[in-house]
Amino acid sequence: MTRLLTQPEIDWKDDGTPVARAAGDVYFTAGDGLGETRAVFLAGCSLPEAWSGRETFTIAETGFGTGLNFLAAWDLWRETRPSPTAFLHFVSYEGFPLAREDAARALSAWPELADLSERLIAVWPGPVRGVRHFIWPEDGVTLTLHLADISESLPDSIYHADAWFLDGFSPAKNEAMWAPDLFKWISERSVPGTPAATFTVAGAVRRGLAEAGFSVAKAPGHGRKRERLEARLATPPSPEPDVYGLSRPLPRANRVAILGAGPIGCATAAFLSQQGIQAGMWSPTAQRLQAHEDPARAQFECTGAVNGSVVVDRIDALDALTDYTHIVVCLPGSLYQRVLENAAPYWRTGQTVIVSGALSLVPLWIQNDARARGAAITAVGWGTTLTTAHFLADGRLHLNAKRQRIDMAVLRPAGDDTAAVTPAATSTAADADGRAAADAGARSDLARAVSAQAAGRSSVDAYADCQAFFGDRFILVDSLLASTLANINPIAHAAEVIPNLTRMDRGEAWQLFGHFTGVVARMADALDRERLALARRLGFELPTLVQHYHRSYHVPQGPLNEMAQAIENLGAGPLGPNRLAHRYVLEDVPFGLVFQERLAQMCGVDSPMLSSCITLLETIYAHSFRRENFLMDALLPDQRLASLDALLASCRSARAAS
Repeated sequence: MTRLLTQPEIDWKDDGTPVARAAGDVYFTAGDGLGETRAVFLAGCSLPEAWSGRETFTIAETGFGTGLNFLAAWDLWRETRPSPTAFLHFVSYEGFPLAREDAARALSAWPELADLSERLIAVWPGPVRGVRHFIWPEDGVTLTLHLADISESLPDSIYHADAWFLDGFSPAKNEAMWAPDLFKWISERSVPGTPAATFTVAGAVRRGLAEAGFSVAKAPGHGRKRERLEARLATPPSPEPDVYGLSRPLPRANRVAILGAGPIGCATAAFLSQQGIQAGMWSPTAQRLQAHEDPARAQFECTGAVNGSVVVDRIDALDALTDYTHIVVCLPGSLYQRVLENAAPYWRTGQTVIVSGALSLVPLWIQNDARARGAAITAVGWGTTLTTAHFLADGRLHLNAKRQRIDMAVLRPAGDDTAAVTPAATSTAADADGRAAADAGARSDLARAVSAQAAGRSSVDAYADCQAFFGDRFILVDSLLASTLANINPIAHAAEVIPNLTRMDRGEAWQLFGHFTGVVARMADALDRERLALARRLGFELPTLVQHYHRSYHVPQGPLNEMAQAIENLGAGPLGPNRLAHRYVLEDVPFGLVFQERLAQMCGVDSPMLSSCITLLETIYAHSFRRENFLMDALLPDQRLASLDALLASCRSARAAS
């Protein structure tokens, strides 16, 4: 099967209407394409009323074409968005993608959509088979575009649609887009009551929808068309998980355990509860959990991004982990060694272990330790946490805004060699003081080789699991090193706490972003430049701290101190630490800053600001943070280039099939 798709040849009518030459059909009604879209698809699916009060809403479409339907839905969503945190997900299929210039010409007919058209055209994909994901966080809109024949891609894509736009070419001119199986697949990917709208009233379409469980009715047409169809799913399908991209249904036996009952562990349980999943939770203290009427369970109250009571199963002993298919590690770095070494005997083959806000490549250490014990697990590292959260004085957990993008890396278990890479011999001898003398060209070749991974089944499943459990917010990256360095907490927290150490020492109440002054911004900028330089030396281009705050908090890009003030004005800023013994230092310094410093030394990247911050905090705390990270010797035993090359190869991440 060729990777390249055929781009259609377009003929243009005198009024500017595009016509697909091979199909002999127009992409939209001459002179009134936007009006037809609004009447047939938006009104036909009861939009915007249908998404009123919804935090997420999913539209699926057969036939992306010029993208006009997507832009019309985007425009309406922008005007009627239910809340500042609500997201519209648009999933579409196209087997014959238009050339960028043809799409731009077609959409130029509607100047009222010009700003949206420009943003879509800017990311318009080439004719390469696969799945493309685009996100516009400022408007709360995502587009998942499947570029392939719909008979290939729709059966393999799993999600819940809240509305369907059926917009292939006329059934008389493109039977494949209206094949009987199409309606069965549509039904299977719809929630009860899902509407479907289309311009055609062909008998085959009416019968196909009815046989798939839809009630079908004719409605007045638009323009010169007398009638159109409106349908609504009357017979609910078997429930399936809500997953974007190519994946598979999750087995019903999935069970999720959370290690850690701090703010992030409890926030993770709250996310799962929204998907109808009651997690098991282990904690050495469980001091924030409340008693439940069932002694085998516990509960806590939430406010903010999640409201209400969350119930979890108590895990009293780590040996119970053998009964869970997925384990989410929500521990501070200071507890990694003690807890994970005690949990390691209970990993079993087939489990997926996810580390939230992974530091110091701990997923790799977990997988290596499991392999040494004979267990083939899939290890996953998230670049950050699902949200920020803290416990209020009354014991409730307050969750800030949910993050809409989280970088993740998936490490294959032993034996999953579907996309194995054998790196070329790229090492040279280390110099006398241990700083590696690298051949930049060779390392670049290695980085490209590592990036060229295709997904094995287990890896795709791990990605699908995260999407199904926690929502459409994950972006697969090429390497665990990339997702680790994408975690901005260590550098941001260092810049925030160092100028405010006296406030921490005195136990003062202070706003983290409210005290993010120009001084803090200059420190954060300097540390970020060193982080990005290290990433580039390793072959990765990562978002800046500015971009991170923009996509996490949806504030305009600008100077960091101005962005921080905007976050504070939104009420999304957390409290600063009110004690010196806080994870912003005790976790982020040894497992974040020290790790970056070691990598920088191995790569020959100058990081004077990074090293100065570590030394300053070691002096103030009278503690050697550089000796505290047990992962350093395990994963980076020396500073030879050979060790770095081996590390790059070990960190290779599976990518979703595309």
